[in-house]
Amino acid sequence: MIYIKRIDEPDFGCEGVPDNEVICDKIVFVADDGREEVLNIPETVVWDMKIDEGMYITDELYNKLKEKVYG
Repeated sequence: MIYIKRIDEPDFGCEGVPDNEVICDKIVFVADDGREEVLNIPETVVWDMKIDEGMYITDELYNKLKEKVYG
């Protein structure tokens, strides 16, 4: 199982969301062995999969999320 330690959503301030840009959340994952990995996952994927801080996900779901990584 993989623990979701933190999700940081981007803050665009008064400029607003840039046109034609994929908006990504920075997510800190923690593996069973304590290893942390930070991935930028498109925000729409995070919403669609109902990913939230403090939850555990399967290794299978984690690998699917890694396939959707941006920058």
